[in-house]
Amino acid sequence: MLMKVQFCLCRIRGDQQHCVHRDELRAAWEIFTPLLHRISEGKMKPIPYNPGTRGPAEADDLLTRAGYVQTHGYIWIPPTV
Repeated sequence: MLMKVQFCLCRIRGDQQHCVHRDELRAAWEIFTPLLHRISEGKMKPIPYNPGTRGPAEADDLLTRAGYVQTHGYIWIPPTV
């Protein structure tokens, strides 16, 4: 509940850093809607992974093949919920 109150106070004060802007939301739907349709039609199968992890190992493999290089010292810390 406290997080919701803090979020609302930030919004009232004009701090929108935790909000998605309209153009970002539109772009996300343009990317994900076709993928969701392909999944629901059985044309694509999502790769399962365990909750609380960074995602499937295939995602890291894709980043490596695309030439992505981590440069800012990011370290994954699993959530402690």
